[in-house]
Amino acid sequence: EGRIDAVNKGGVGVIFTGGIRGFCPISQIDTAFVESAEDYRGKKYSFKITEFRHQGRNIVVSRKALLQEEKNQEANLLRKKLKKGFKSKGVVTRIQDFGAFVELGAGVEGLVHVSEISHQRVEKTSDVLSEGQEVDVVVLGTKSLGNRRKERISLSIKANEENPWDEIRKKFPSGTVSNGTVESLEDFGAFVDLGDGARGLVHVSEIADRRIAHPREVLGIGDEVQVVVLEIDAKRQRLRLSISQVEAMESAANLRDFQERMQKENSEEATGNALTDALQRAKLVE
Repeated sequence: EGRIDAVNKGGVGVIFTGGIRGFCPISQIDTAFVESAEDYRGKKYSFKITEFRHQGRNIVVSRKALLQEEKNQEANLLRKKLKKGFKSKGVVTRIQDFGAFVELGAGVEGLVHVSEISHQRVEKTSDVLSEGQEVDVVVLGTKSLGNRRKERISLSIKANEENPWDEIRKKFPSGTVSNGTVESLEDFGAFVDLGDGARGLVHVSEIADRRIAHPREVLGIGDEVQVVVLEIDAKRQRLRLSISQVEAMESAANLRDFQERMQKENSEEATGNALTDALQRAKLVE
């Protein structure tokens, strides 16, 4: 341990017990960049001796080396915890188009891919995250832990949140007829917003009873339409919809309801007749 008692452009002078002097280069004062060492004057710190020459008349020390060793020990302890499913707080350090780098502590960083930021579609990472923001993450997987160049830590923010898609699947099972609003038009079809975060695609072949080259021939953005759910695409978290099959689906549903109702009525009638016969045989009714 020593006290900084002198400061110059290249570093600081350190005095140790017994009046022994040492020199700490400005690049070795801290782990972060230090422009001026004046703020360190008069303060005591622990240092690591990096050079010892001329029987102690020339001693070079480093505070950075000591801090880095402590940081590495913390990092190694943290890495032992990084198993799949491990939850941690972190701070966003860098924003990229493909995702955000998050520091979990002691310089250990992981990546939250743009697809793992939210259950809702995220176009740009910077739309929802910013540098310095604190986030809660879940570890999805790790690779080559401890190898600085090859270390990979995959993280997720959305894994901490309930997936609204689970509720959507319950609300819009196959065969459901619902109203929606045309959100966008593409060459291959139209995207329709059903509300409550549910979004589906009506393929161009499912828009009209006749062949059309482009959805805009019969649809416009903002149009209110009635659709039927053909299929639930769990992977893309999207519904496959149809406009042209709504009438047929409703007719089939009505027919099914009618058949089930008739079957129930026939069953109740048969049960009632059987009960009457039994009562008559027992001479309880005429």
